[in-house]
Amino acid sequence: MKKNRPLNQLFIRASWTLLCALASTAMAKGYHVSTTGNDSNDGSKDFPLLTIQRAADLAQPGDVITVHEGTYRERINPPGGAYAMTLQEVKLLQDNEVE
Repeated sequence: MKKNRPLNQLFIRASWTLLCALASTAMAKGYHVSTTGNDSNDGSKDFPLLTIQRAADLAQPGDVITVHEGTYRERINPPGGAYAMTLQEVKLLQDNEVE
């Protein structure tokens, strides 16, 4: 039975890693930004935020910020520095696009 022990440990570690990855994906949030939004809103699709900065302040690693069509004149300072946000975390949509 001792020969299978490393294999069992590997299986347990792999299962735990997969479970953690799935859990972090399930907990990821999405924030919507619209020129008709309000920074007091929760950032949902029905109640979008007004500024990209507010979405950046609320977003955690793995979250997605969806920026709807419009003109946003603002300077964005992501918490954690210039490399804290990636383009994968920000979606740019035109009004006729469906998410």
